[in-house]
Amino acid sequence: MGQDGLNLAGKYGDDLAKIIDNLEHAEAKKAVNLINSYGNEALELFKEGKDADEVKKIVEGGLSETRVVVRQLIMLN
Repeated sequence: MGQDGLNLAGKYGDDLAKIIDNLEHAEAKKAVNLINSYGNEALELFKEGKDADEVKKIVEGGLSETRVVVRQLIMLN
């Protein structure tokens, strides 16, 4: 995980460990990078079970979780 991962592990502890334990190496690196960049917002999205691509779209797109859910519901109809 590198230095970023170690810094995050000190800050987020078990929450971070649970997230990255369930991911493949490449996906875990993406998760660490997103959490390092976007903090609690990204961490919470990963805790909800979202993958790195979903998290990235939400945090970089500036979309609130509610707007994402609404968009998904509209697409289903």
